[in-house]
Amino acid sequence: MPSRSTTHDLSRIAIAMDTWTRPFWEAADRERLVVPRCGRCGHYRWPPGPFCPQCHSQETEWVDPGRGRIYSFTVLSRPPATEGGEPELSVPTLVRFADAGGTLLLGSLADAPIAAIAIDAPVTIGWAQAANTRVPIFHLA
Repeated sequence: MPSRSTTHDLSRIAIAMDTWTRPFWEAADRERLVVPRCGRCGHYRWPPGPFCPQCHSQETEWVDPGRGRIYSFTVLSRPPATEGGEPELSVPTLVRFADAGGTLLLGSLADAPIAAIAIDAPVTIGWAQAANTRVPIFHLA
């Protein structure tokens, strides 16, 4: 059985963007993770949208969410890429950013020893290339 997580090749996948998500993806393309915060009341709004759910303002600031920790994860086994090969393990991971109002971001946990993955483990951000931008992925810190 494989002992480390893998990530999918995203290079041929085009990420859909709209008015509300474009700042996130443009920052990601510069390898910078940002999340939206209301410019009026300071409430973090994830996913991005046109109005703050607290005060209904459209003022938005895009800020660094701080350090993340694993909130939840699962280990998925994919069939081997080649006959006789080992199955590949992908680990979709929900990461919580306490400094950003508890914002949760879903991503892939890359190149992690399966036995070391645990709830509340700190993560760092890495980047995978998609067709039109970069996509944040996580690594155990």
